[in-house]
Amino acid sequence: MGNTPQPQPDPGRKQLLARAAHCYRGAGLMDDACRCLERADSYHAAATLHEEAGRWEPAAHCFERIGQWPQAARCYLRAGLPTDSARCHLAGNNPLTGAWILAHHAHRFDCARAALAHVTPEGPWQELALLLAEARCELPRRPRQAERALGRLFVRLRELGPEPPASAPEPADAPKREPVPEDDPAPDRDAGASGEQNPLAQTAPSPNREPNPERDRVMNWGYTLAWRVMDRPDLTTELFAAAWEAGIDTRGHWEDWLGQRLGDATGPEFLPESK
Repeated sequence: MGNTPQPQPDPGRKQLLARAAHCYRGAGLMDDACRCLERADSYHAAATLHEEAGRWEPAAHCFERIGQWPQAARCYLRAGLPTDSARCHLAGNNPLTGAWILAHHAHRFDCARAALAHVTPEGPWQELALLLAEARCELPRRPRQAERALGRLFVRLRELGPEPPASAPEPADAPKREPVPEDDPAPDRDAGASGEQNPLAQTAPSPNREPNPERDRVMNWGYTLAWRVMDRPDLTTELFAAAWEAGIDTRGHWEDWLGQRLGDATGPEFLPESK
């Protein structure tokens, strides 16, 4: 016997459900609006309404129905369902974050180790994320390993440093640039009125101050491990120092830590005003 053909959705019915959802939303009846949107297969719109109302689990279900794994994972975690959150991260090809959530939030350390077993990190920030995720897995039974992992993190941050990597030399067969004529009327945009180069133009900003989700993930996990889990002020302050030397702005975390640890987010001064 062949497969029974499935009935195709009625476009007219979907339009009616969408109009009903609009009316329910206008009347402030969000539950009914979401119900109509889901029946119309408008899962993204339904998920957005659920999320706005703080209904995290239904929002996660809707996001998952359409394969929006990061959003589903975020909502499951907000709903207090870390295992489902990790499952969505793994489905979305994000095993590092999935494993961290399994270890840190769900305390399913064996599952987290299995998720990390075949991870091949790409770049220094993924390498450090793998280091911290493995340390979080081993912390309950081997706390010294977590301490050593943080020590390697401090060293690696200082190695990365605040300076951007040197530009690669031009290949020998690269075409030579045309010399600028001395009477070129276009002034150098980095030159002052005297024709001298602006010294500020010679200083490139630290790339570690630019937005970088992978770097931010490493720093958040490092603070979580040293500060919130191990409660080690010595390791926490060392992390602040190493991050600052790497050109990473840590003032927000520093003030949070001071406020919780000392009850005063205004001091003592630890970081210079500028780097």
